[in-house]
Amino acid sequence: MKIPFALFLLFISNSLLAKTTIELYVYFDKPPFIVDKKDRVGLSYDFAAALNQHSKKYHYVIVQIPKPRILTEDNIRSAVLWTNPAWVDDIPMKKYDWILDIIPERELYITHDKNLSYQDTSSLHNKTIATVRSYTYFNLENIFNNKLATRINVHNEKAVALMLLYKRADIGVVGLQTFEYFKRTIPEINDNLKILTGYNKAFQRSILISKSSSEIKQDIEAWFNSAKGKSAWLALKNKWLIH
Repeated sequence: MKIPFALFLLFISNSLLAKTTIELYVYFDKPPFIVDKKDRVGLSYDFAAALNQHSKKYHYVIVQIPKPRILTEDNIRSAVLWTNPAWVDDIPMKKYDWILDIIPERELYITHDKNLSYQDTSSLHNKTIATVRSYTYFNLENIFNNKLATRINVHNEKAVALMLLYKRADIGVVGLQTFEYFKRTIPEINDNLKILTGYNKAFQRSILISKSSSEIKQDIEAWFNSAKGKSAWLALKNKWLIH
């Protein structure tokens, strides 16, 4: 017997209402993590959709808001994706709970100058360096503060790469996963920009979870540890990431 369409919609609606909506925060706006907020394209949205297929209790949604708002408004009632204990002043990992080492990442120095090489920070002296306005670059703060290099702030990491393409800066700072996405999708970046070899700052992106949200942590970990979750996460990594 066919189920009337109106009854089917009611069933779906009740199923969604039965779940508690959980906001997963992302405090940066860059690919592959967020590609298009309007159309909900990117790793973060695919990750939430995969969790929703698994979870019996929660309906996860992605919310992108600036980092200061997340950390200063008691907003961490759920989880923050793709961050790191050092970036939220929690190196001892006592303020928050963590699902660690989800995505391998590196901070890169990129350039359009084929003759430029990196030995140490003195290689950056007297250079113009394109950076993202709201980011802190711990390895570069000393040379910026002492005016040994010029910092030019732009809106996001795509703008960093464009500054180099237009030769308005000598060096740019971007993440590995973002730069590899640009290389796959913007031929001019792939053809004209290179990674400055000799600098290697590797780290891991993790998931921060409020200590008051232990059930959310358990739900996400259960997905990662399940056979379907492992398969789905591998598919997401193959789609979006270098790993």
